[in-house]
Amino acid sequence: MVVLLLDNAGWHRAKNLQVPPGLVLMHLPAYTPELSPAEPVIPLIREAVANRSFEGLDELEEVLVRRCAYLMEHPEVVRGRAGFQWLPK
Repeated sequence: MVVLLLDNAGWHRAKNLQVPPGLVLMHLPAYTPELSPAEPVIPLIREAVANRSFEGLDELEEVLVRRCAYLMEHPEVVRGRAGFQWLPK
């Protein structure tokens, strides 16, 4: 079974969506960004692109890929920001 957490963005809802067996969609309560696992990590990613300009999308993508690779190699940085007790050490 897979539980997929979604915020309440309009594009996360569809009237005729057919959810496959074994997948459960759970919507987070409105106005609770602290419950979204991605929220505390977004500033870590944004740091790589803040106050910069890029020649094009390829350059932007390259910078973001490097930043994400760094964060994957340094989970302590993410753990320190996110502070979720369930993150493996």
